[in-house]
Amino acid sequence: MDDLEKIKHLIGHWIEHGREHAIVYEEWAEKIQHHDGGAEIASALTKAAKKLYESVECLMALPHEQGHHRHHHE
Repeated sequence: MDDLEKIKHLIGHWIEHGREHAIVYEEWAEKIQHHDGGAEIASALTKAAKKLYESVECLMALPHEQGHHRHHHE
């Protein structure tokens, strides 16, 4: 696999995992927001999720491989 093929594969990987992480951040923000001291953490998690979604949108504009991937980070 040459570098161009590899980056296209990685972009698909980053899109998939970026979405997954953003969802987890939102879930934890919801869980923690009503705990003592949790509002600040929830706010940070919500902001981080928003930024992840924005980064995913940027990556989605690029050509990448669709579908399932091997978990391979080189």
